[in-house]
Amino acid sequence: MTTRKQTAVQKACARVEAGIGALAASATDHVRAELPRYALVPVEQHRGTVRDTIQSLLHALAGGGGFSADDAKAIRYAALRREGTGIPVQDILAAFHVVGRDVWDALARVEGISAGTLVQLADPLWSWIQRASALVAETSAAGGGAQGRQVVLRQRLLESVRAGDAAEGDAVENARRLGFVPGGSFRAVCTEAAPWVEGDLELLQRGLARLPGTNHAGLHGTLMIVLCQGASPQAVAEEVHRQLPGHGSVGVGLERPGVSGAETSIGDAERALRVAWPESVSFFERAWLHSGLVDARTRLTPLYGEAKAIAAEHPGLAQAVRAFADEGFSLAAAAAALQLHPNTVAYRLDRWHELTGHDPRRFDGLALSMLSIGPPR
Repeated sequence: MTTRKQTAVQKACARVEAGIGALAASATDHVRAELPRYALVPVEQHRGTVRDTIQSLLHALAGGGGFSADDAKAIRYAALRREGTGIPVQDILAAFHVVGRDVWDALARVEGISAGTLVQLADPLWSWIQRASALVAETSAAGGGAQGRQVVLRQRLLESVRAGDAAEGDAVENARRLGFVPGGSFRAVCTEAAPWVEGDLELLQRGLARLPGTNHAGLHGTLMIVLCQGASPQAVAEEVHRQLPGHGSVGVGLERPGVSGAETSIGDAERALRVAWPESVSFFERAWLHSGLVDARTRLTPLYGEAKAIAAEHPGLAQAVRAFADEGFSLAAAAAALQLHPNTVAYRLDRWHELTGHDPRRFDGLALSMLSIGPPR
């Protein structure tokens, strides 16, 4: 990181630390509201621990994102205290994500902070939270509990896969110990992490264990990720969606070979999630066009922006274009799917062309039309 960028980061962290008392109090309240079992911890003691965590995180960010031995010692000690109180390890992991989210929100609210500075902060912030989570999981596993050992294996596997180290021996061994066949095919399903911080990830894991195949769920950064093998993607997605607090959206990746393919599938699922309709399940194999263009949307807006407004104003026309594409470019098949006369469908395609300038009977016109209409539900 350059000196100028480092200075901007340091200033932002200092501004947030200046209000650390109020931030620690609100973050503690959020943890206790979203994870009710934290009521077992005296509130003032809890606020003190949260304050220490926030301060360690801000100092690490200001110093370049390093994770100190003192940080590790404090986190292990706090994790042991929480487990001794009766709080399960999944809730302890989730609490770190709540605090990380609140720190990120506080940084984003710093007056005058640039988008570039926020970008510089994002990776080290969530990396610190993930390292803290890994320490908590390892501390729990050291206690000998089977559940704790499973949690740490999931955590280590996700860390390795997301870091691009899936080819390393540890990732392969952890996958094997979780019941995966390392050389087999993997598929990822993901949602935003925040709802699971409020809910119970262990309940989801129990539900997944009842399904055929091998399925393991964990939190990583801003995502909740399920890695699957030998499972029905529809069944896994339905189980995730059924238990998802608030019934948010779910993204499903393609099946990819090997442990290294798990990371590619996570990327698929993340992209499908980004273009998912509210409270829906989005499969990358159907949403690939829209998800692939997410990062180019600003550049492409002049090409499809007006058509997007027309699609909203004339849903019947947009529906005809989608049916025409979904039914193999057959007027008769599209008409049957919509329960309309083929002449009606043809008229609507012509009308769409007239209003938008995009001819759905040509590849380029159909591609821009589908981009403006949005991904399939």
